[in-house]
Amino acid sequence: LTEAMISICQHQDWLKCAVNCINFGQYMSQAMWIKDSELLQLPHFTQTEVKHCEKGKGATTAKTIKQYLEIPDENKKGLADMSAEQKADVIKCCSLIPDIGVETKVFTDDDEDAGVYEGDLVSVQVTITRKHLQEGKKAGLVHSPFFPFPKNEAWWVIMGTKEGKIISVEKVIDPSRVVEHKIKFLAPRQGNYEFDLWVKSNAYVGLDQKQTVKLTSLDPSTLPEFVVHPDDAELDDEPTLFEEMLNANVEEDSDSDDDDSDDDDDNNKKGDGIRELSAAERKKEQLLLARKKAAAAAGDEDSDDDSDVEEVYTDDKKKL
Repeated sequence: LTEAMISICQHQDWLKCAVNCINFGQYMSQAMWIKDSELLQLPHFTQTEVKHCEKGKGATTAKTIKQYLEIPDENKKGLADMSAEQKADVIKCCSLIPDIGVETKVFTDDDEDAGVYEGDLVSVQVTITRKHLQEGKKAGLVHSPFFPFPKNEAWWVIMGTKEGKIISVEKVIDPSRVVEHKIKFLAPRQGNYEFDLWVKSNAYVGLDQKQTVKLTSLDPSTLPEFVVHPDDAELDDEPTLFEEMLNANVEEDSDSDDDDSDDDDDNNKKGDGIRELSAAERKKEQLLLARKKAAAAAGDEDSDDDSDVEEVYTDDKKKL
């Protein structure tokens, strides 16, 4: 639900609202109200332990979770009335809560000129280092005992203008000790700019970092004129692969059309030799057919066997 709200903010270009939605997700993960102390994220901590930690003005006093993590374990307040097992839980949780460092770098992919000119594709590289992890180790699940299911550690990287416009909102889920994330956008008009950059936890309260990214956009008219090499200019006259495939298909279609037209011509020629007979021609054909049948019948009578005639005659003679 929280990520859906952030997506809507990104679509509507609501920078402040997106940041507030991420904050809401942090408090929801820790089952805290926005007025609650950050120290209530620690196991077995109540308002009593929080007051004990905030009391005094020494180096062991802590009002935020970052301050409490910086205090050596043996000097941490709020553990006096806890059992040994409870103290171990607090110390273990402090080792799991991330301690990050954030570095930014602005550059373009042009190797010849390090300057940023209007219209260039600018990259802002954000490097997140989990200082609490050893080399080769990776981040695991967050400490959120009241959340209904396990949750992996992740960080939201948000960049926007001073006017409240969103440039980028992305969730970085890489659990590595050192994570590099790039934000790409087109350089604005000539001038000096400052952008706000947030790196916010997806589950912990009080660990967010905010930095200012400075950018100087130069006038592109000061760049040397780009001259096209003659060989490259000739390539513009050559057909592209798509055009070659399109021309091949057109030729095949024209050949098939020619074949179809030839077949149609042949059929027309064959059709010209077959025509319907007139009434006079049909009558003549019927007369010729009748004559042939009559001639055939006469031929059958003449061709009767003589022996048969003789036998019939002989029989008739005997009867007489």
